[in-house]
Amino acid sequence: MKKSSIFIAVFTLCIIFMVVQKSQAVPRLEVVDGTSFDFGSVDGNQTITHEFVFKNHGDSVLNILKAKGG
Repeated sequence: MKKSSIFIAVFTLCIIFMVVQKSQAVPRLEVVDGTSFDFGSVDGNQTITHEFVFKNHGDSVLNILKAKGG
Protein backbone atom coordinates (compact mmCIF):
# COMPACT_ATOMS: atom_id res chain seq x y z
CA MET A 1 0.00 0.00 0.00
CA LYS A 2 2.84 2.38 0.81
CA LYS A 3 4.54 1.81 -2.58
CA SER A 4 1.39 2.74 -4.48
CA SER A 5 1.00 5.97 -2.46
CA ILE A 6 4.58 6.97 -3.24
CA PHE A 7 4.05 6.13 -6.92
CA ILE A 8 0.88 8.24 -7.07
CA ALA A 9 2.65 11.16 -5.37
CA VAL A 10 5.64 11.02 -7.75
CA PHE A 11 3.35 10.64 -10.77
CA THR A 12 1.27 13.65 -9.66
CA LEU A 13 4.39 15.78 -9.17
CA CYS A 14 5.63 14.82 -12.65
CA ILE A 15 2.32 15.84 -14.21
CA ILE A 16 2.32 19.16 -12.34
CA PHE A 17 5.91 19.83 -13.44
CA MET A 18 5.06 19.13 -17.10
CA VAL A 19 2.01 21.41 -17.00
CA VAL A 20 4.00 24.25 -15.43
CA GLN A 21 6.81 23.86 -17.98
CA LYS A 22 4.32 23.77 -20.87
CA SER A 23 2.44 26.85 -19.65
CA GLN A 24 5.64 28.89 -19.45
CA ALA A 25 6.84 28.04 -22.96
CA VAL A 26 5.10 30.51 -25.27
CA PRO A 27 6.00 32.23 -28.53
CA ARG A 28 6.64 35.99 -28.37
CA LEU A 29 6.21 37.80 -31.68
CA GLU A 30 8.12 40.96 -32.55
CA VAL A 31 7.53 42.90 -35.77
CA VAL A 32 10.96 44.34 -36.52
CA ASP A 33 10.19 47.60 -38.37
CA GLY A 34 6.69 48.33 -37.09
CA THR A 35 3.22 46.99 -37.75
CA SER A 36 2.23 49.42 -40.51
CA PHE A 37 3.74 50.88 -43.67
CA ASP A 38 2.69 54.03 -45.55
CA PHE A 39 2.86 53.56 -49.32
CA GLY A 40 2.07 57.21 -49.96
CA SER A 41 0.12 58.10 -53.14
CA VAL A 42 -0.50 55.09 -55.36
CA ASP A 43 -2.13 55.00 -58.79
CA GLY A 44 -4.83 52.39 -59.30
CA ASN A 45 -2.80 50.37 -61.83
CA GLN A 46 0.40 50.04 -59.77
CA THR A 47 1.46 46.85 -58.05
CA ILE A 48 3.07 47.58 -54.71
CA THR A 49 4.58 45.32 -52.08
CA HIS A 50 6.15 45.54 -48.65
CA GLU A 51 7.73 42.79 -46.58
CA PHE A 52 7.31 42.67 -42.82
CA VAL A 53 10.01 40.95 -40.78
CA PHE A 54 8.93 38.88 -37.77
CA LYS A 55 11.10 37.49 -34.98
CA ASN A 56 10.12 34.95 -32.37
CA HIS A 57 11.66 35.83 -29.01
CA GLY A 58 9.70 33.17 -27.12
CA ASP A 59 10.43 29.71 -25.80
CA SER A 60 8.07 27.89 -28.15
CA VAL A 61 7.54 27.54 -31.89
CA LEU A 62 5.61 30.41 -33.47
CA ASN A 63 3.12 29.19 -36.06
CA ILE A 64 1.55 31.81 -38.35
CA LEU A 65 -1.55 30.04 -39.60
CA LYS A 66 -3.25 32.86 -41.48
CA ALA A 67 -2.00 36.19 -42.82
CA LYS A 68 -4.27 38.75 -44.43
CA GLY A 69 -3.53 42.15 -45.93
CA GLY A 70 -5.87 44.96 -45.18
